[in-house]
Amino acid sequence: MTARGTGTPRKRPRRLLVAALGLVSSLTVLIGHAEPAAAAVAPACALDGAGNLRGLTGAGPDPIFQASIGTRRALMLFVDFSDAPHVETTTSLYDGIVPGARGWLAEVSYGRFDVSVARMTGAPWLRMPHPSTFYGLDDGTTFFEHRAFFSDAVNAAGGAVDFHGVDLLYVVPARGAAIPLSAAFTAPAGSGIVAPGGVELRAGVSLGDDIRFPRPGYGAWVMAHETSHTIGLPDLYEYGADYPELHRFVGSWDVMGRVQQGPHLTAWQKVHLGWLDAAQAPCVETSGTYVLTPLEQAGGVKAIVLRTGPSTAIVAEDRQLFGRDGALCDHGLLVYQVDATVPTGA
Repeated sequence: MTARGTGTPRKRPRRLLVAALGLVSSLTVLIGHAEPAAAAVAPACALDGAGNLRGLTGAGPDPIFQASIGTRRALMLFVDFSDAPHVETTTSLYDGIVPGARGWLAEVSYGRFDVSVARMTGAPWLRMPHPSTFYGLDDGTTFFEHRAFFSDAVNAAGGAVDFHGVDLLYVVPARGAAIPLSAAFTAPAGSGIVAPGGVELRAGVSLGDDIRFPRPGYGAWVMAHETSHTIGLPDLYEYGADYPELHRFVGSWDVMGRVQQGPHLTAWQKVHLGWLDAAQAPCVETSGTYVLTPLEQAGGVKAIVLRTGPSTAIVAEDRQLFGRDGALCDHGLLVYQVDATVPTGA
């Protein structure tokens, strides 16, 4: 989930149709005659997002978000409360989520993106000035509630931290705080978190009790999911729906849908972030034969994109049971529709 500095929600691909094929090193896709596109297809097959802040147009995330290429400098703070004093060590929390999240980012981005996560000297628990129930993060997160929470966390760190050069802030509450779910925060310039020294932080992640779900690696995948929001990705599950309907759009084929098992991002999201080159997801305008290599491995053509309208496209990619996708429910040719105008959670 995400709290943002605008009132506009985000977007995401729609339903998926999966055709299960045998486990192979590559897939050959034959494309027949297609309906003409509504407009000339750009080299990167960029779509019109119609002003949707998190529309997956293929042209890259909006500048409000962190850059999705290179290394972001992050700081992780650990906070507790009068109604939720700490019972864990900060080292156990850090070691349980950060290395796994960085490993996920390295694999899924093919080494193009990383987050270097620093801690205060001694990594102390910082006492927040209010009980955890004060912040209103137990029933959904508004932009202003979230910013107030981060503001109190950085002020609790005070002059012991130099916030200059920090791109991304992680705040980890103590177990049992009234912060059940993790959430990402992004803000435009002038609306961010003001840290000691007058430094403005425009991106943050609060890691809730969901990082403690008793499944190996789950906390790391939550961190990776929320970090991906800070570089412009939407939620791919349905807001307000009950299980299992909330996962009816992309299911476990993308970590921005179902976090469980930490699957890769879909090829279209990787193109959008610049983790795949345009030549690795070519636009298709005529009939032809295309050989795809597994999305989970670096190199080669990963997907083909057929633009079907100003804001829509169909994408086909090769998903196999390799690496972090080894726990997928199936494998083979994955086909889905993208609509860059659909808001997040819809």
